[in-house]
Amino acid sequence: MLSALTDFLFKGAGIRRVLATLIGNLILGLGVTGLKLSGMGNDPCTAFHLAVSEYIGMSLGNYQLLINIALLLIQITFGRRYIGFGTVINMVSIGYIVDFFTPVISQTIGNAYGAPLWYQLTYMMLSLGVLSLGVSMYQLGNMGLAPYDYLSVGLTDHYNGRYFYYRMLTDGFCCTMVILMVYFSLVGFRECHLGIGTVMSALCLGPFINLFNRLNLHWIR
Repeated sequence: MLSALTDFLFKGAGIRRVLATLIGNLILGLGVTGLKLSGMGNDPCTAFHLAVSEYIGMSLGNYQLLINIALLLIQITFGRRYIGFGTVINMVSIGYIVDFFTPVISQTIGNAYGAPLWYQLTYMMLSLGVLSLGVSMYQLGNMGLAPYDYLSVGLTDHYNGRYFYYRMLTDGFCCTMVILMVYFSLVGFRECHLGIGTVMSALCLGPFINLFNRLNLHWIR
């Protein structure tokens, strides 16, 4: 049984793909942490998770793990072929990586809250670059989709249409929920983690990831 589980999760992947998945998720978490500390906004999914976890007083790692377990049940039911080692690592680790590195970076590099706009923008763009590098390595490892990422892929598989539109739907849902939390004063505007960084994530992640893919492809695959 252990052998069957190993085959299911790793799907014959070599050491380079496993390392790319592990290191990629670590770097991805650092990028998410940087965006959080830039004060300019995170990607929609992370912004939603941060807003809710802070409102209910739960660590991001614990909250995100619970949400990912629920989403994983959907993935197991409808998209089992998209589950792998990378799915498990991403769903378990990212929130805890952010929890760990937030105080570490705050106490060393510092955060950009209240800093001049040019400094916040620089902080944000560097964090986007780090995030893109991590996503590139994680995706090129090709060892399974994170439960949230599967949602738009699963909708595309089962209802046809273009992936781009379903991704906009899931991200739009996250943004809408955060905006409603602000509207009903559950979180403050400054603490909602939506902002220019959210828009830049939508605009820049694709091109940045493609750039890093060219650099990473030769050693990962």
